Amino acid sequence: MNPELAFNAYIFLGNALNLIANATGLDHQAALGVPKEAIADLYARLEPLKPNEILSALQTLSTEETDLLFRCCHLCLTQMSDDELESKMGLTRHSAEEVIHILTPTTDPSFRPEA
Repeated sequence: MNPELAFNAYIFLGNALNLIANATGLDHQAALGVPKEAIADLYARLEPLKPNEILSALQTLSTEETDLLFRCCHLCLTQMSDDELESKMGLTRHSAEEVIHILTPTTDPSFRPEA
């Protein structure tokens, strides 16, 4: 386990899910293909984890949950400037991109990050 990647995943995934689950004015269904409750449920499952538990927990997610987590992170990456990412997500763009690369979307290849 890469401790830095685990810590960055802990920070970025939690912040992205929290921000999107609590976003007002966001049409969750249109933006992510799921109701707001699905995001809140996923956040509730991951939020209690410690940084050293997050990477193994990702392995237990269903394909749909992994894809949703990827879409949430992808939305943050594509909608925020570098400064916003650092202030709202707590990571640089480079670090956030490293985290998103550990999530492999399987149901919708259009959400794959650029190389």
